[in-house]
Amino acid sequence: MQSRFPSIRFSQSVAFVLTFVVFACFFNKAAKADNDLDSLKNAIEHSKNSINRADAYVELSEIVYQTNRDSVIILCTYALRILDTALVDSSRASHRMVLNIKAHALNNIGYVFYSKGDMPKALDYYYEGLKLREAAGDKKGIAESLNNLGVLYKSQGNISKAIETYQKSLDLYTDVKDIEGEATAMGNIGVLYTFENKQDTALAYFLKGLNLQQSMGNKQGVVKLLNNIGNIYEKKSQYDEALKYFFKNMDLLKELNDKEDMANTLYNITQVEYNKSDFIKAQQYGENALQLSQELGIPSDIMRIAKLMFEVYNEKKMLADALTMHILYSTMQDSVNTEESRKAVLQKEFQFEYGKKEAEMKAEQEKRDLISQAESKRQKIAIWLAFIVAIATGTIAILVFRSLKITRKQKLIIEEQKSLVEQKNKDILDSITYAKRLQDAILPSVSLVKKYLPQSFVLYKPKDIVAGDFYWMQHVGDNIFIAACDCTGHGVPGAMVSVVCSGALNRAVKEFHITDPGKILDKTREIVIETFQKSEAEVKDGMDISLAAISYQPIANGHATVKWAGANSPLWYMQNNEVNEIVADKQPIGVQDGQKNFKTNTVTLNKGDVVYMFTDGYIDQFGGPKGKKFKSKPFRELIKTMGLQTMDEQRKILDETFESWKGIHEQTDDVCVIGIRV
Repeated sequence: MQSRFPSIRFSQSVAFVLTFVVFACFFNKAAKADNDLDSLKNAIEHSKNSINRADAYVELSEIVYQTNRDSVIILCTYALRILDTALVDSSRASHRMVLNIKAHALNNIGYVFYSKGDMPKALDYYYEGLKLREAAGDKKGIAESLNNLGVLYKSQGNISKAIETYQKSLDLYTDVKDIEGEATAMGNIGVLYTFENKQDTALAYFLKGLNLQQSMGNKQGVVKLLNNIGNIYEKKSQYDEALKYFFKNMDLLKELNDKEDMANTLYNITQVEYNKSDFIKAQQYGENALQLSQELGIPSDIMRIAKLMFEVYNEKKMLADALTMHILYSTMQDSVNTEESRKAVLQKEFQFEYGKKEAEMKAEQEKRDLISQAESKRQKIAIWLAFIVAIATGTIAILVFRSLKITRKQKLIIEEQKSLVEQKNKDILDSITYAKRLQDAILPSVSLVKKYLPQSFVLYKPKDIVAGDFYWMQHVGDNIFIAACDCTGHGVPGAMVSVVCSGALNRAVKEFHITDPGKILDKTREIVIETFQKSEAEVKDGMDISLAAISYQPIANGHATVKWAGANSPLWYMQNNEVNEIVADKQPIGVQDGQKNFKTNTVTLNKGDVVYMFTDGYIDQFGGPKGKKFKSKPFRELIKTMGLQTMDEQRKILDETFESWKGIHEQTDDVCVIGIRV
């Protein structure tokens, strides 16, 4: 036999909770939310059934979650207190209902702690909820709890445990024939496999999830999966397939009139066209994405597309537009940071004040539990409570007003400082952009390299806009001179040294007509030292280099001769499926005690053998699961495994391996790798 909880009268005590909770909700919910709140308020105030009242508190916590997460904890805690002290009938149905509501409340509290970053507490509440659902035999509820545990494991970086948990959730959803749950779990598993770089496995789950979402007619779910599938094909460099899914997504988003996701998909299309080097289409779609993002006014989206458009315009040599995009990117970055800081301050102030009100509410609740049920005393308590609420509300209003006043003053100071920083950033960016134009002028174009060395590639990845690494090539008679060069430093200082060193190489070959690699390096060192000695300050900057002279005239039996010299940078060559090395002289192109003449080495290569020259940026890159350097041995193994591929494929493999290894880490140094098949 059911009975209501006798020691608490909620018709008045709940008024305080609803005053704050409903106030927060009404600004963000439509008419449906109003109806839901009215229904829940009615259940809390008038229902004599403890289970119904507890369930109403839990449902109310989900409505207010977006506006005040802390209120979720107190509402769900009330629900648990009601169920722990209520007298209910002993039927199995009532017992299961109590277990399910408790599990629901524990799950909601766990999610709040998860959102606050308190993972141990979140884990405790999730497991408590899971135990209750297992006791109730609620397979769908168990699947939901497992799904939440999977989210938690993912946030902690435990991807394998998250996949295991999601798979259990998927099996339960399949068992109870919950198609929507199956589709969600498949999408989650697919995302995790992308983190493990298992793109084909991720794609299989996304495609299964897509079929389920389409069978349900869930267009919002279809949109998310089309986007994920497109991203997979982009990572696999299957750009045409990626575009096919992104354009399907655009058609559906236009039907849904979902402008925010349209802007995101246009950004993805722009990225694919940029990767394809179709900069005309990249500009077209990128400008549409930027216009839509600016209409929506979302700073983070504007910042992202502005950064990509800077790259597009830079590739098209539209330097003024590229500069505009860089300024827009910097402005939006400041806006995002400022807005997040302001929200964090206001949220902390509100949570502090609201926490005091919650404490007062609990104290009053305990006080009412001991007071007689007489109507006159109940009314006095209600009047006293209303007075406290009024005083507290007035106090909060005063504190908020004072806080806003201080915030406005701080905002003016920040805006003035921001204006100064933006101007300085603009001046610096203008200088760096011009420096890039100068440095680009000393680099041979890829088409020129391909003209003289058709079976070749150049992987060139500056750390900053300008670089200390550069590659160099000259054609004299029957000889092609080509080098991978690493000047001291990177960024603007390194770029300035690279201009000096490139000019010295050109003079050694063109002005002094030297064709022997070792003697070219001797003369280059002489010119560089002479240039830097003109300064009153002591300059010890210089260059490491790997320089090869390749003759157009093959020797007998189809062999070819390569002459080579190196300063701290070796030459590797692939012959008979083995990677061989010629060690460089241990001295730079620059000032050094005990310097000696550079040695010219000669190596005879067969047709199809491959020569590799590189700077140290690739092997020194930090990354991988332990954040360590890539190092020479794995680099040598990588070259050995890809040696039979075409040169374009080799460049692609090197680039993808580098990006995968680097991951979330910042690029350590400039990167330059040259490969030539003789």
